[in-house]
Amino acid sequence: MFSQAWEKGLFIGASLPIAKADSDNNTSKAPEKIMEDYNGPPSLMMASLYIPDETTGSIRQQEATFEGYSIRAHNPEEAGLLSEVQVGEFEDPLNDCPIATREVAEANGIQPRWLFESPEYNEVLDLASQYNKFPRAMTEARMEKLAVLKQLEVAADKYLENSDNENKKAFVQTSIRDKINEERRLIFGLDHPYGKIYQPENEKESKENFAHGNSASIALVTYQGEKPEDPPFKAVFKASEPTEIKAEAAKTFGITGDSESAKLIHRAVFFYELDLLTGMKLTPPTFYAIHNGQPGSCQEFVEGVHVTTRKHVPEATHKDYMVDLVPQIVRGEGLEEGNGFKVSDESGLDPLTLPEMSDQEIKDLFTAQKIQLTKEQVVDIPPLDLRHPKTQKALADAQLLDHLAGSIDRNMSNIFFVKKTDEEDEPYYDVRLIDNDLCLAPGNVHDNEEAHSWKNPYRINMSGRVPNFIDRETAERLKRLTFHEVFELLQTHQLGRADEIASQRERLSKSISAIKAALKSPDNRAQVTYRSTAKLSFEMDGKKDEATDVVETHEDIVIVDEWDENTYRQTLTNKASYLYKANDCRISELGLMINSNPEKAAEVWVNQFHLFGAQQMVQAYGDDRAIFPKLDYFRPYYQDKIVLKNATDIKRACDFTHHLVKHPRQKLTDLEQREKSDHLLPMMLGNKATGKDIGKALHWCKESKLLSANTLMTLLPQATRMAEVTPAHQQKLSKPFMTKFKFMKEDDNFPTTQKTIALSQCFDSLSRDREAIDMLVFYSSLNAQTIPFYMAKNKTLNVPDWEEFRHAMKFITPENLKAIRDESKSKREGKIKEVCFPDETGFNQENIKAVTKLLTLHFNATEPLNR
Repeated sequence: MFSQAWEKGLFIGASLPIAKADSDNNTSKAPEKIMEDYNGPPSLMMASLYIPDETTGSIRQQEATFEGYSIRAHNPEEAGLLSEVQVGEFEDPLNDCPIATREVAEANGIQPRWLFESPEYNEVLDLASQYNKFPRAMTEARMEKLAVLKQLEVAADKYLENSDNENKKAFVQTSIRDKINEERRLIFGLDHPYGKIYQPENEKESKENFAHGNSASIALVTYQGEKPEDPPFKAVFKASEPTEIKAEAAKTFGITGDSESAKLIHRAVFFYELDLLTGMKLTPPTFYAIHNGQPGSCQEFVEGVHVTTRKHVPEATHKDYMVDLVPQIVRGEGLEEGNGFKVSDESGLDPLTLPEMSDQEIKDLFTAQKIQLTKEQVVDIPPLDLRHPKTQKALADAQLLDHLAGSIDRNMSNIFFVKKTDEEDEPYYDVRLIDNDLCLAPGNVHDNEEAHSWKNPYRINMSGRVPNFIDRETAERLKRLTFHEVFELLQTHQLGRADEIASQRERLSKSISAIKAALKSPDNRAQVTYRSTAKLSFEMDGKKDEATDVVETHEDIVIVDEWDENTYRQTLTNKASYLYKANDCRISELGLMINSNPEKAAEVWVNQFHLFGAQQMVQAYGDDRAIFPKLDYFRPYYQDKIVLKNATDIKRACDFTHHLVKHPRQKLTDLEQREKSDHLLPMMLGNKATGKDIGKALHWCKESKLLSANTLMTLLPQATRMAEVTPAHQQKLSKPFMTKFKFMKEDDNFPTTQKTIALSQCFDSLSRDREAIDMLVFYSSLNAQTIPFYMAKNKTLNVPDWEEFRHAMKFITPENLKAIRDESKSKREGKIKEVCFPDETGFNQENIKAVTKLLTLHFNATEPLNR
């Protein structure tokens, strides 16, 4: 890529020789050398890498106004250090140099009456000289220098009070303060004179150790408004400190070292301003700040909900093998695995002092049960409805912004959903992205094997590819974005190593090219090509060897004009989409809650099943070979809570059951699928399912080829129980039912019993499903006619209670029912045995004979009358 850029002359420089021809030998530097130079100190980065395109207008509009302190809202000039204003040459020292030294003034022959001859000016000059250049050293040194800056500001104000020249007074005062603020920005390595920095004097109150991160301590700070009438600014402060970055995602993609050397706070502010530049407005305002003498970033505090609610819960056991883990956990290792600790109330220990203790001291405290290990667990899943068009758009924009910014640690814990109302006062959830410092990844995720080996289901930005669904409004805005503007942001925040710039340019170029192509396409689609390397193993001459090959893949992106129910369903099928990831995370966490808190899990499932979706839940749980025992454990909590409100609810319950038993990872035979379905479906339908509900469920069982006589044995008792509470006006039996079930008449009358009411309700809801009705008639007549007759003749046999009878019922399916009926009488007994007992292993032979005779009697004598 860089070789091509070099050939096209896309590197241009200002005052640096990195893109300049060698005057001695008239040759140019190699691209590798250029990028080596480019990777020098941030203050030297004066070159600009961009792709000129005269046909592409800037994304920035001349007269636009913008929120926050974005690069777009300012017209910056070159910044200088405070120490530099005391030396150097000036055309007009009085005007150009607000704190001129005596030497400069005398050299230029300037002797103003009021400027130098006062103790106040001497104090200003001494403080300025004392300060020199701001150090990036220990906290104590920073505090000392900040104090000097504050004294200098006060001294300058005091000095200027003696001036009778109001214009000069205002100019000098402003100039001094500008230079002081520039010095404050040097804390962050920034040499640009614009952008907000929140100072300790701006603070109203703070709460330390508000949270813990992988690379910094976090405080909740409330700042005063800029004007007395402005509301306070409540923000989360994250310090830049020499703490090792522990996030595995960061290490994998080259963001290593500590949070200060990796410039994580710069990355966080860069992410916010990139969000402003692209107009997505998903990131809470994020600025540089100084708190407790430490530089850092502050981000507006967001009140919203996550896809799940997690808390640290004490470990149930306190075993000896845990002792060796405690020192590492106390020092912050294992945060990604949800490990944590708490100190007992009686211990009087300060958790902040524990990391400084020795390993043995920490172990002793654990042994004495003064420290307890905790594990993060899901305790609730809020009822998030992600179907609203604004929510769908926000999630799609978030995915695109993360891709453009090279965010490699996006997970569901740093996405907030904020409840709002739309133009029609309908509620919806907007999206806010927090904790954005692990961005600007110097690598491509889709070409990183280690990234794809991670099993954390909550890290969601692991595709490294242009999102498949892009909002049209967003696309129209982004098509004008140039790399030069993004590079300008990188320079502003002193970011941009060679590999980071290369990756940033590739992401932007591929995304904008795809967006432009899709916008021009009649079907709003475009194809993106990705090339990655793959390892190939082979054997040659008896020796195993490996080689690499370039693999090319293609993906479509679609411009979405309007977000609706169709786009919701389509996006849910795209496993890379943030919508799918959010839903999948909620479902996965629900699976964990089934083990830890089944009663709460049942409440969540009942209330949000329609939001999760049956197919999505099957995808999440289908790989778990132990899912059916887990659901058995969950059954008593769920079965009594679920209430089916409509036909859609019934179909959803059947879809989940049938797709789960057919999931390839479960590896169930046809018989096992029917058995598992018959076992699980009563739970999914619940204890309040009526005869009509059961009838609809029988239809979907037939459609899934999972309907058997055993299904009726399992479900009809529930319909019969609910018939007890059927209102009197609903107890009338329908005429079609009485015609079809005439074998249930007693003395030419139909008894209105619980059983007949339940059967009538089932039959009425199956009015158009002939095969399911045949199964209902078969099973009902078997129980109402044949079994009583057979038992009267064979009083010593209790056939319905036999395992062999239930086993035979599992094989009476609509297909087998027809096959038995179509068989001739002379061969029917053999056919029944062949169908119902394909494997007789483990069964009582005498019982098999009795069940076969019972079914033969039924088909020969009763079935013809009831068809």
